[in-house]
Amino acid sequence: MLKTFLSCCVILTSFSAFATEMTSPFYLPQAGHLLIQTKATYTKNKIKTAPSTRTYRRALNEEITVGLSNNIALLLGGDLNWMRQKQMTTFSTPRTTGYETGLKVQGELGGILTQLTALYHQQTNANWAPRRDIETHARLGKTFQEMTPYLHLQGTFP
Repeated sequence: MLKTFLSCCVILTSFSAFATEMTSPFYLPQAGHLLIQTKATYTKNKIKTAPSTRTYRRALNEEITVGLSNNIALLLGGDLNWMRQKQMTTFSTPRTTGYETGLKVQGELGGILTQLTALYHQQTNANWAPRRDIETHARLGKTFQEMTPYLHLQGTFP
C-alpha cells in the first residue's frame, strides 16, 4: 500500500513541470497545442410576469481551441441545451443543439493586451428553423504584477 501511494505521488509530481497557467483571460494555447474546455450548467428561472411559469435549463458545452501560432488560435465548439417550461401543469421540453467555429487573434498595442475573437454560431431545434449569428468579442487589458483587469466588449449580429 505504501509503495502504491509513493509511486502515485512520484507520478503526480513529475507532471507538474508541464503545467501551464490558464487562469488568465488572455490565455491562448501555443502553436500546435490544444485547450479543451467542458462546461455543464443548470439554471432555474421564475418569470415575474407569469407567476405560474418556471423555466429549467440544462446545458452541456464543449470548446476546443487549437493554437495555430503563438498569437492566433482556431475555435471549435458544440453545445446541447435542454429546456423545460412548466406552466401550471403542462411541460414543454425543446432541445437545441449548436456548433460554433471561430478565430482568436491576440497581440499587444502600446502596452495594452488585446484579444479579438470572431465566431460563427448556429443553433437548431426540431420546432424552428436554424438560428445563425456572428459573434464578436474584444478584450483589452493591462497586467499589473499578478492582476490583469480587462474590458470585455461583445456583439452579436444575426
